[in-house]
Amino acid sequence: MDLINTYLYLNYIAIFSYLLCLLVGIFNLVFKDVFFLIVFAFVLSCTLNESLSFLLSELHIRTHFLNYFLSLNYFVILLLIVRKSTSNKKELNYVFLIFIICVALLICEFVSFGKDKMGGISAVVAFFWVIFIIGYLMKQLILKEYDNYQNNHFWVYISILIVRLLTIGEKGFGDMLIESNLINTLLVVAIIGYLGIIISNIIFIYTFFLYSKK
Repeated sequence: MDLINTYLYLNYIAIFSYLLCLLVGIFNLVFKDVFFLIVFAFVLSCTLNESLSFLLSELHIRTHFLNYFLSLNYFVILLLIVRKSTSNKKELNYVFLIFIICVALLICEFVSFGKDKMGGISAVVAFFWVIFIIGYLMKQLILKEYDNYQNNHFWVYISILIVRLLTIGEKGFGDMLIESNLINTLLVVAIIGYLGIIISNIIFIYTFFLYSKK
């Protein structure tokens, strides 16, 4: 199987894994809990983003602008998770300030380069945002008494971290690879990204089942 076919098959599997994740979430009524409602919203927005990207690609329409929405999704969802996970107003203010800076950088990039660029700068900013916030949230888990419910939180954080780590190659450096005519390299990093999505969704499905048993 060549790289293009591998890329296409994994694209289909990634979208299917998103849809399966949503179905499992609905079946287990995860949206009855505020934390898991936020997580469900994250999965839903990623599903819509990936599905729309696939449909537009089939119509030969550029999908680069969707990466801005994906980065914004990470900014907003993790901010909401932090607000749900801590009551320390000083720390929340710091996090919110960093959030404002991240969104401002995204807007500046979009205004400067337009919708036909992949949003590489904002994708890299979103990458460091995820690292920072997940690190902060893990610290909060360590400081709290560990139980099954918090174990669910741990796996949610790991899932978000994995998908951002494994998709940063395409989202952050896709334009550079295209301009350098490194198409095979782009396909490889895109394949790694789809594997990240699939692994992440498997973990999300696992946490949704864990939630139903808490």
